[in-house]
Amino acid sequence: VVWSDHPLDQFSGDDTANVETVVSTSATLTGVWVEDFESFGLCGALNDCGLTICNLSGGWRNESSASIDDNDWRTDNDGTPSGGTGPNTDHTLGNSTGKYLFTEASGGCLEKEAILITPCLDFSTMGAPFLSFWYHMDGFSMGTLTIDVFNGVEYDLDIWSLSGDQGGIWQQANVDLSAYAGGLINLRFRGITGDDYQSDMALDDIGITAPFSVSEVAEMKFSIYPNPVDQAFTLDYSGIPGGGANVSIYNLLGMKVLDKQLDQSTGRISIATNHLVDGTYVLVVETEAKVPASKIFNVIR
Repeated sequence: VVWSDHPLDQFSGDDTANVETVVSTSATLTGVWVEDFESFGLCGALNDCGLTICNLSGGWRNESSASIDDNDWRTDNDGTPSGGTGPNTDHTLGNSTGKYLFTEASGGCLEKEAILITPCLDFSTMGAPFLSFWYHMDGFSMGTLTIDVFNGVEYDLDIWSLSGDQGGIWQQANVDLSAYAGGLINLRFRGITGDDYQSDMALDDIGITAPFSVSEVAEMKFSIYPNPVDQAFTLDYSGIPGGGANVSIYNLLGMKVLDKQLDQSTGRISIATNHLVDGTYVLVVETEAKVPASKIFNVIR
């Protein structure tokens, strides 16, 4: 409560003001990380909109359905209750036990907004942070998923947004957050259901990556095909100068998932990707002289 007075002010009705401040005790996440929601407790899939409160873990939270939004993001597994919408499995494990967050549209939950707030994200040690997440927006009447950034003062609105039916598979999005490098932010995921029950949307494997770039050099010419890739791709490195070379593959978390010495006499090799989950990867070729070059490719099944 704030109180103010002035000797010339004869009206006391405007001397006080009430301001409600919400202080979050959310955890702070720093550097590269990913949240797969496997440790979260199930919230149930009752179609009662925001009446069932879904308490999340690790500093993640739903906004209050009583005052700010109309619905909750719920931790679920083994498919959403409605047919013809929502995922049947999660993205992380790809089976019925894996967990994800989703918004329920049935039972009067049409055109309702659910707001998910991340923990505080500390980018003080990151030069070029990227948001990476997987979304599932399958349904004839799918609504809209939007991301905002709280920069410490106000929300930067609609830094990413997608509407409508996107098909029955998990899909990945990468959002450039380099404008917030060195700062402290929160992300806000806003899911708005559509005008019919077939608009359950879901999120999984939300994380912060720090994609690196390796400059292409004129004397190193190589190609990969097909791209996107399913089970395997061909690396044609016949344009690389002699003397030997090495190929490495990294995911967007910076983890090396393949390392192989190239036979300079062949100039072409088939590399299997059936052990890789769907997503974006960086292939780096490095000569014995430690001159690197890279290309981006995607695994989609």
